[in-house]
Amino acid sequence: MVGNTGTIGTEALYTNSTKNVGNGSTVVSYVVEPDTANTAIVNLIARVYNASGTLTATEQDRYRINAAGTLTPVSADVQYSYTSTTHLVLTY
Repeated sequence: MVGNTGTIGTEALYTNSTKNVGNGSTVVSYVVEPDTANTAIVNLIARVYNASGTLTATEQDRYRINAAGTLTPVSADVQYSYTSTTHLVLTY
């Protein structure tokens, strides 16, 4: 429903497969945004943090959803922060 938000989950990142040394985390959330009278935009947001807890990147993947629940990709927006200012936007 338009206006709904929430956290989907948190991914712990490690330096290798032993999982002895943490390397940050990714927090994934969503926002349902208005679009047309018959569709909405589902915005999946991934925020990546380094081991110190500093935000290093944000990715927003937007999908159009119709009443039948079909998702169609709209755009991908990746913005790096902290040590980079790279900003990439892909439109489908």
